Amino acid sequence: MRIYHISPISIDITKFGLMDPKRKMAEVPSAVPLNAQKGFDTSKWQVESGIFAPVTESDLPCGLTASDKNNAVLRYKESLPNNVNLKLRFRHSGKFKFSIDGIEISYNYRYTTGGIYHAGGWVIENVDRYDYQDRCDVSTASGGRNYIVLDRPVDVDIYIINNRISFFYDGIRVLQYALPAVNYEKGHALSLETKDNNWIAFEQLYFGPCQESQMPRWIHPIR
Repeated sequence: MRIYHISPISIDITKFGLMDPKRKMAEVPSAVPLNAQKGFDTSKWQVESGIFAPVTESDLPCGLTASDKNNAVLRYKESLPNNVNLKLRFRHSGKFKFSIDGIEISYNYRYTTGGIYHAGGWVIENVDRYDYQDRCDVSTASGGRNYIVLDRPVDVDIYIINNRISFFYDGIRVLQYALPAVNYEKGHALSLETKDNNWIAFEQLYFGPCQESQMPRWIHPIR
């Protein structure tokens, strides 16, 4: 008769994309309950730099303009709870950034470095590199990674659902179900930004509670 001895083994679950062992808890205040808002509440936002005023290039009611070489930043003052949606009518001059729980979703229309011209495009930074549930389709959607609209307002939808970040631009899923590189489960952070003499203009259509079932089901155009 053979006797087998079974010993417990240690499994590095990070190899299976389950968690980042270095993923720290963000130092943010606890979340503040959010009631549904349709209009923009200026008392809830802080202009950290730049000029917050309507821009002449757009008839949207809110605007943020940056001076040369400086950033213009508009930050939500309170920590957001889980399961919220921010819906904007949004227009810009070619350069902007949304920061959601440290994830930076930015677009740079055209720029030069060292005399070299770059076409620009979407850039997404600070997602959890161990997590494989996020989906990013802007590179394969109509227009590819350079797809952008300059001559009219478009819808921008931001979702924080189950502590994951989703971002839709003009109906295109730029990012969905992304997990930040830093843990923001205690409360969620949000800011808008532009720079280099650029501007953004927007109208807040909705800001409040949301469930995953209310998130749009985006279908890839080649299907």
